[in-house]
Amino acid sequence: MRLFWVLVALCALGLAASAPFLLQALSALPLPPGVSVRTVFAVQAAQTLVLSALAAFTGTRLAARAGLDAPWLRAWAGRSPLPPGFARVAIEGAALGSLAAVAIAGILLPIRPSLPAALSRAPQAGFCTAATSAFYGGIVEEVITRWGVLSAAIALARKLGARDGFWAANLVAAGAFGLLHLPVLAAVAGPLTGALVAYALLANGVPGLLFGWLCRRNGLESAMIAHAAADVWLHAALPALLA
Repeated sequence: MRLFWVLVALCALGLAASAPFLLQALSALPLPPGVSVRTVFAVQAAQTLVLSALAAFTGTRLAARAGLDAPWLRAWAGRSPLPPGFARVAIEGAALGSLAAVAIAGILLPIRPSLPAALSRAPQAGFCTAATSAFYGGIVEEVITRWGVLSAAIALARKLGARDGFWAANLVAAGAFGLLHLPVLAAVAGPLTGALVAYALLANGVPGLLFGWLCRRNGLESAMIAHAAADVWLHAALPALLA
């Protein structure tokens, strides 16, 4: 349970550190009269922290059986010697996350003209504000999606008779992660279109496959670093370079 509490604490820190980006993103949503952005953020943060705790508990119970681990966080939580090789894992994760972000940005270029104009009119954050998205994506979303959903999906696939089940479960987790962005996109851009669905799946689901693979290959920490690096590129670096 020490690992569970470490993950919950990390998610709380991730929510706090990403507040500048999240508040900026919420300011693009149409809110009821009298409801402030900070109030919505507080409610959403509380809900997200509860969901993170459920995912942290699920992963702590199922990850080992699913072939997943968080070796450095687990060792730190258990006050054990840290495994070697973290620098290599961090460099690999950051490099692959950065490459994935640049590749996804290129893939999305052909469908951008089909996206609603409201997306481009959404308030744009400055570089430092946008870069704080890495704390939400790299910590909170990875605990929920990879540690919680992916662990549960692999365990379910094996219970249903799959020998391994990783790639089917990884596809389910990544696809669900992409589709969960649709309500926010609909709130900003209006009715969902095929282009919006493709945008959500490409921008979120495709890199999710990479993060899942890294989670199984090197541990949750590798997926966290890759996701954080990708978010810095997609939300901060590339918009600044292309402005």
